[in-house]
Amino acid sequence: MEYDMEHNPTGVCLYHAGFEEKIDSLVLLINERDKHYHEREVTNKDAIKAAFNSAERAAEKTETALKEYKSASNEWRDTVKDLVSRMITRPDVERELKILENKISDLREYRSKIEGRAVQQVETKTQSNWGIQLAVLIGLSMINVGLMIINIVIH
Repeated sequence: MEYDMEHNPTGVCLYHAGFEEKIDSLVLLINERDKHYHEREVTNKDAIKAAFNSAERAAEKTETALKEYKSASNEWRDTVKDLVSRMITRPDVERELKILENKISDLREYRSKIEGRAVQQVETKTQSNWGIQLAVLIGLSMINVGLMIINIVIH
C-alpha cells in the first residue's frame, strides 16, 4: 500500500490507522483483567489460608476428642476386665451346681431315712400299745371272771 501524503498529512498508513487506539484499549483491558486476577489470587490465597487454619483447628479438636475417647475407652475396658475377672466362670458354676445337687440329694435321702425311722417307731409304739391294751384287757377280764366266781360262791 502506498502512502498518500496529500490526503494523509500524518504519514500514517490508512490501513493501520486506529491501531494505536485499539492497542491502547487492549492494554487497558489487559491491565484491568490482570488487576482483577491479582485481586482474585489474593482473595483465594486468603481463603485457602483461612481454610487451612480452620482444618488445622479441626484436626487439633479431633485429635483431642480422639485422645479423650481412647482414655474413656481404656477406663471402660479396664472396668469391664476387672468385673469379668471377679465373675465366676461357667465351668465353675456347673461344678458348684453339681455339688449342691448332690448335697440336696443326700439331704433328701437322710430325710427319707429319718421319716422311715419315725414311721417305724410309731408302728412299733402302736403295736406295743396294742400289746399292753390286750394284756390289760385280759387282766381285767380275769378279774371280772374271778369276781363273778366269788359272787356266785358267796351267794
